[in-house]
Amino acid sequence: MWALGHPSQVIADMCGGTFDRRQIQRMCIQQHITPHHHDLIAATYAVLITRPGTSVRTRRRAAAAGYPLPVQWGANIDDPQASPDPLDVGGVQDGTDDPIDEVAVERALAGERVDLTDIELVAMLQAGTARGIPLARMADQQGINYFGARKMLGGDLTPRRRQQQRVEAELLRVGHLHNDATLAALLDVHHQTVTRARARLARRGERVAS
Repeated sequence: MWALGHPSQVIADMCGGTFDRRQIQRMCIQQHITPHHHDLIAATYAVLITRPGTSVRTRRRAAAAGYPLPVQWGANIDDPQASPDPLDVGGVQDGTDDPIDEVAVERALAGERVDLTDIELVAMLQAGTARGIPLARMADQQGINYFGARKMLGGDLTPRRRQQQRVEAELLRVGHLHNDATLAALLDVHHQTVTRARARLARRGERVAS
């Protein structure tokens, strides 16, 4: 929740006043919490991941501390053995820069078709839902499946988007060393999947440059 920009006081308030912000912060270093407290936090999490956070400072501190986003946890967040998935944001993240292009997200929310990264798309869906924009409209506008949009809103990626993320990450790593057909064979995907991923990365580069 911090990674989305929700401050400790907001989380505490959403828990109905059971905790104060310092108790919320202490939970991160506790080995155990009670089942009741777990249920309160889980219920608050389910609500807040559908809303944009209001604190840029909290979001940046969480990024600097290495806290993953909900989309990286998916459905595994309560599994003690789980690890968050890596998140490709279309470039190098040094832990201090905001990985979300908020201008691009706002353009998308205004109805413009924008080539968003996965994290930007999640941010757009969360912000749009908080503003009352129908999910079906946002999904159609961005050219994604409605049920895929629901999964992303809930913090999970569809298999197709996971594959896209994997291909884009490999392109960023060694894409200049191989043509599309060769890289497709190495990744066991269709060569057009690589071609489309290369085009997406090029458009993002143009967006950053402009």
